[in-house]
Amino acid sequence: MLRHFDHKNRRDIVSKETNSTPIWQANDYAVIPVPAVACDYVAENTSSYLDAELDLRAMEQIANHLNNCSNCAKTVAGVESVGLVLEREWSDIAPLPSSLEIEFALDSIMDALPPLHERTHDAKHADTSHSTRWVRFTTGIVGGALFVASLWSSYQVGFWQGRVSAFTPEPGYHQPLPVNPIPSVSTPAPPSPKPPETTLFHNYHPKRFAPNVI
Repeated sequence: MLRHFDHKNRRDIVSKETNSTPIWQANDYAVIPVPAVACDYVAENTSSYLDAELDLRAMEQIANHLNNCSNCAKTVAGVESVGLVLEREWSDIAPLPSSLEIEFALDSIMDALPPLHERTHDAKHADTSHSTRWVRFTTGIVGGALFVASLWSSYQVGFWQGRVSAFTPEPGYHQPLPVNPIPSVSTPAPPSPKPPETTLFHNYHPKRFAPNVI
């Protein structure tokens, strides 16, 4: 028995085979019911369904579900259209070169180069001339920097000497000492200190109170 999947009518057709030659007659066709599947199953296997990577039973189940579910049918149709666009875009891109083409290109580049000893000789001369130019350039920069530094130092010395001489007094010049102001006549004299108070004990004398001695 051979199974033939009719993608247009989404039917499972069974044909009889006699001597390896199928005989297609009207009574040889029979419709076999296919179990239904959920939308999640269709969403997970959409890519495999479009690439025909599933077995015949799974293809039949998804095809039957697409006939009965308009949402899944629109989703599969959109994915299929995107795949066709990508396939057309990728076909316009040139294929990557093979390893033999890369080796041939490298050999062509190496053959176009001069021999190794000539490249080494040219590199030595180029390095020498480059180093000579670099030494001359560096010497000029250092000399200019030293000249500018000497001018700046001389300017600073003259500037500070002028500032110091401006604040230095001339010889023989003496600054007058500060003089205390003389008090005027109308200024009252400060009061004299009071004498210490005398007490009985200060006027005591031993002879005045001594008893008469006979």
